Order: sequence, then C-alpha cells, then structure tokens
Amino acid sequence: MKKRMRFAALLTGAVLACAALTAPAGAAETARPAVVQQMYERIAGWDDASLDACYISGGGHNFYTPKRLYLVNWRCYDGFRVAVRPDTALTADDVVNAWKKILTDIGCGADAEAWQRAPEIEQNDDGTYLVKLDSYWHGGFVVQLADALAEIPYITRIEGKYFCDVTGRANSVSHSAFIFTSSRELTEADFPALNVRSLGYQTDSNKWLLQLRRADGPDQNGRDYGEYQDYYNAVPVMQSLDFVRDLSAYWLTTELAEPEECFLRSEEWETVFYRGDLNLDADLDILDAVLLARLAAEDAETPIPPEGIKNADVDADGLLTVLDVHSVLKTIVES
Repeated sequence: MKKRMRFAALLTGAVLACAALTAPAGAAETARPAVVQQMYERIAGWDDASLDACYISGGGHNFYTPKRLYLVNWRCYDGFRVAVRPDTALTADDVVNAWKKILTDIGCGADAEAWQRAPEIEQNDDGTYLVKLDSYWHGGFVVQLADALAEIPYITRIEGKYFCDVTGRANSVSHSAFIFTSSRELTEADFPALNVRSLGYQTDSNKWLLQLRRADGPDQNGRDYGEYQDYYNAVPVMQSLDFVRDLSAYWLTTELAEPEECFLRSEEWETVFYRGDLNLDADLDILDAVLLARLAAEDAETPIPPEGIKNADVDADGLLTVLDVHSVLKTIVES
C-alpha cells in the first residue's frame, strides 16, 4: 500500500506539471443518457432526416429537424443506485439530512409535504443501495434527490434508469426567438450573417433574446417575423459564435409528428453522478486527473461542462485542491 501511495504522489506531481500542456480538444459535450440518443434517432426518422441534418441546443432539450423543433425531456425513475466508499454504510439519517438541506436550499419550507415524505433506502446484495421517493414525487423532486445524495461525502457514484419523452405545442411565430447568455454586451452588428429583427437583454433572467426576420420578406399581412426555417438555418451560425452561450429556443415549438411514439424507457443503469469523473465518460482515468489539476490551478480555459464540475470535489471537503487530484490518482492506482 505504501508503494501505491508513493506512486500516486509521484503521479500527482507529474499531472500538475503537465496540466498546462495537456488538454482535450474543445469543450466537453454535455453528457446525456443513451435513451435520449435513441429518441433523437426516432425523431429524425419521423421527419425523414439524417442526424447530420439535425441540430441540438438547450442542453440537449431542443432538437431541430429540417421540418420541426421538438422538446426532449428526460428524468430518472424508480430511484437511484448508490455506491459508497469502502468500509462505510449509507444511513437513513444522512439521507434525510441531505434531503432536508436541499429542500431548504430550493425554498421548500418545513411545513411543506415534501418534508414528510423521506426517501426510502434499501441495501442491494452487491453492497450498493437503492434510494427512491415514493410514487407521489416525480420530475423536479427526483432531480433534487440526486443533488442531495451527491452532497453526502462518502457517496462515490449515483446511477439511474431514464425515462424520455417528447413534447410540443404550436405557437404564434411572433413569439419565436433564440435565448442565450453572453460574456459581453451585444448589438445587432455582432450577428452580420443573420437577418436580425430585434435583440434585447432580459434583466429578470440575465439572458439575451434575439428575433429573426422572415427570409422571404413580410407575408401577405405585412408581418416579418421569422418562421421555423429561418431559425433552423440560423442554429449553426449561432453555435459558431464564441460569445453565445447556453443557446436554446424560446417559444419556438411545434406540434408533434407522432405523439403515440413520444416515450422511451431504459432498463439499463446509467451514471448520474461519479465523484472525480470530470469529462463525464463514466470512468476515472488520467484525463480526469489532468482536468482536475487544471481546475484546481484556476485555469479558466479548462474544458469541463457544468455537470463535470459538480464531480470535482473528490474528497468532499468543499474545496478544489491538489488533494482532490491525489484522491483521483489513488483511485486509479488501486483499481
């Protein structure tokens, strides 16, 4: 064990030395469940489109085919499978305390019914645990449960099974727009390749709202609001602009093509949270250690998605330091 620890310490120094020189190409993609990719393929088939002809924005929830925009939603069902550090056991008190803390953080007071419905815990034969809410709760509260479990320091991995559905609705084109964030002030001149109708900043959401004009000019009623095809053609342009972040569609939704096929359910466990997995490949390896070293060194250019940053505090002490890098390397060496 001492040799392993010395080797991990040497690796820590090597990783820190090369962190500034070693970087994966480009920013990491947001991790999505496999069932979501299956839904993308199904949707493309509805509109006789190839995946290469489709665009994705809004963290994966906006899926554009050449004909329509679909809203793709996913969430875990039937609880979470939880792994803990060796020689530790998941206790009901820790789960309840983490659950109540997350409820407090989201503004759910102690008099709310959620406080009376504590998560249920069962230990599996393989030493993992199944943690779930009863059938009364779903959607956002399931997400909050995963966030609560991730705050328990000795939990190393959380997995879930996913349910995916597609929703849609028809809206007036006058409400259609792109919504996004940016690191600087913007003007219409920043979008020379687009036929911009209006650009404004929403102070309540801290986001920019951009409307397009109709490519063919005003319609017979004199309205020049951009139509779906205008926005579809503009997606790759918007995604190519380095000052546009968190791009999504605002009110740009359409009726579903095949409502009866809008649901998919996976029977496979997929990673929701894995402490130390910064590149979201469901594994711990030297790439995670390099990314973590860069993050600990406050390298602003480190290509880590928000979900990966949540996994960065490996030793769960509330800080990002070389000790987190050492913990990842120790796990790699001992695995």
